[in-house]
Amino acid sequence: MKQGGAVIHDMSTDEAKPVTFISFNPDTPQHDPIKEVEKEVYEFTVPWVESPVHELGFSPDGKYMLMMANGESASCSDSKTRFDLGLTVKVNGISNYDSSDPDPRKWFRRGLIKDPQWKGRFPSPFHMTWHPTDSNKVYMVVLNPYRKYSSFSPKSND
Repeated sequence: MKQGGAVIHDMSTDEAKPVTFISFNPDTPQHDPIKEVEKEVYEFTVPWVESPVHELGFSPDGKYMLMMANGESASCSDSKTRFDLGLTVKVNGISNYDSSDPDPRKWFRRGLIKDPQWKGRFPSPFHMTWHPTDSNKVYMVVLNPYRKYSSFSPKSND
């Protein structure tokens, strides 16, 4: 199983405990359980990180969470830990989650935002921001090492 993702905390209580690991990659489970092993100590297992998450954010109304994966991959496999610091990007895209349920364990992946130009190391989506009043519009800065080819890319959340 290959994935990258984020630990999501339950913000409905004062403790704000971590409750789930949400996976980015579309070919992996959406959630991995988090276990409390002692007071304020939690454990979860991610067997392999193929595409690290670069950035995530919520829509202005809180109904959607976008998680962007790009950049250089850094891998680790166990048997006393091995790192592979290759320069390949495994997933250039933005995972789109429905985060409208107050329980983060019930959030679900709606899909993956991709663009045919986002392949290899460059160009890649680099930063994103939501339209301040419209949760159906998100904007991305597309990074390219040659400045004249970098761009600003609006996408619809529909």
